Amino acid sequence: AKGDAKAKEYAKALDAWSQNEEDLLAAASSANDGLWDFNDATTKKSLANQKVACDRVLTLRASAAKDAAAVPKAPDTVFKILSSAERKALKDSAAREKAIKAYAKAVDGVMVQLRRDCRWNIKSNSTKFGDSGAKKIFGQAKNLLLKPGHTAGNYYCPSSAKVACLPATVGQRTQYASLILKALKVDKAYNMKRFFAAGSCDSTSYGKLCSSLKADLASYYANFGDYSAVFKSVDPSNTKLKQEYERMKKGNKASDRSFKKALFKAHPDFKSDPRVSKYPFWTDAYFDASAGNAIASLDKLKKAIPHVPGGGGSVDALGGLGYVLPR
Repeated sequence: AKGDAKAKEYAKALDAWSQNEEDLLAAASSANDGLWDFNDATTKKSLANQKVACDRVLTLRASAAKDAAAVPKAPDTVFKILSSAERKALKDSAAREKAIKAYAKAVDGVMVQLRRDCRWNIKSNSTKFGDSGAKKIFGQAKNLLLKPGHTAGNYYCPSSAKVACLPATVGQRTQYASLILKALKVDKAYNMKRFFAAGSCDSTSYGKLCSSLKADLASYYANFGDYSAVFKSVDPSNTKLKQEYERMKKGNKASDRSFKKALFKAHPDFKSDPRVSKYPFWTDAYFDASAGNAIASLDKLKKAIPHVPGGGGSVDALGGLGYVLPR
């Protein structure tokens, strides 16, 4: 009777802990809520919401650890010799403790990764053109352009032109190209340090794809630099300039294809996700898809947790894995 009573005490403790279990099992999905914005993630309001959601991951991580630590343990007494109920309770308790420990460790790893991803992503979304100091240099170059309707020597910039025309003289074009190349160098150095320093991008879910992303970005700078360098040697009306521009666009597209190829080689499952397959550089979509995969990977560990008698039903599907206290 005393052994049976101890088993009943354990069952009541499990019932009381059932809400903790539900919170633990939902922790990863809850942590992923609100981290990614599929509209304009760069607005002030969106960035504020992203930061709140990212900070919430820390709170949920701490709560999940407490929920796991609070799992009841069946008391081990000498009455187990005569009580089959207590023996079953002890067996169930050991199995549950082991399963919860494994699940808690895995879910903590998922939330650590969510935190790393969202922090890097917020940094990406909040970075504005000009943060590097290149905007001022680009502005200096822009002042050298010939405005629509204006004339410089024998060169006339049509008033119908939608944008300003390139400088007319070789000297001005050389200065313009030098400023553009200087601005590109400043901007590239800033972005490479900000996003690709050791322990930054490579600690996110991009992982080994960071080198491909970095190479793609570097290719953009190089292609635009090659195009800019032609300004100083080619007359604005020369068709070679247009050809060089088309070559730059072609080079950028080739870089994009190279990154997409690397992405799908690393994550073939993303081919079926239109957000990632169509826009491989849309970081919010990529990280959301990565988070979904990570959360889904917890299912096997979740199903190994014995059902809580009288609990909220979050693991009802486990059926035979649970034990029922004899009446």
